[in-house]
Amino acid sequence: MIRITGGEVRGRKLKSPKGLKVRPTLGRMRETLFDVIRERVNGACFLDLFAGTGIVAIEALSRGASKAIIVEKRGDMASLILENLALTGYQERALVIQADVIHALSRVASFAPYPIIFADPPYAFGAHKELISSYLPLLDEGGILIVQHLKKFTIVAPPGFLVKKRRIGEHCLTFMEGRAK
Repeated sequence: MIRITGGEVRGRKLKSPKGLKVRPTLGRMRETLFDVIRERVNGACFLDLFAGTGIVAIEALSRGASKAIIVEKRGDMASLILENLALTGYQERALVIQADVIHALSRVASFAPYPIIFADPPYAFGAHKELISSYLPLLDEGGILIVQHLKKFTIVAPPGFLVKKRRIGEHCLTFMEGRAK
């Protein structure tokens, strides 16, 4: 079981799969993430890519996001996300799309622009550059794309984006913020 770390359903337990095939974003990582984006979450539409258990999107809803678009490739995990949304009562404020992130692009684009996009690809994912170039155009003016990754990998943002990094143990959150025009 994993727990929501903040907001209106703080402390609520969610379901998670047994084994190591899915690694839910750790509480400490989520706390760091939401400490950085705290002011942006309230009322925002939150896009969660490679969602796994859905914990990050559900945490965003708990902290005031108005809607979450959740993309998860695996059918069993998409079903688990729906169960977790029901456990929190957020099923009406979320849309779960079962597809890989590249095939989901056209579907999620219909809800763009996004103020916040979060991506937590598998460790073996090798297409960070393509992911970033595909999803940055979906940000609204001044929006932020956050990628969680191992700290040994370097994430490069295109010119015109402000970059912040937060390291937590062996992991890193890279924040790419678009400048307002």
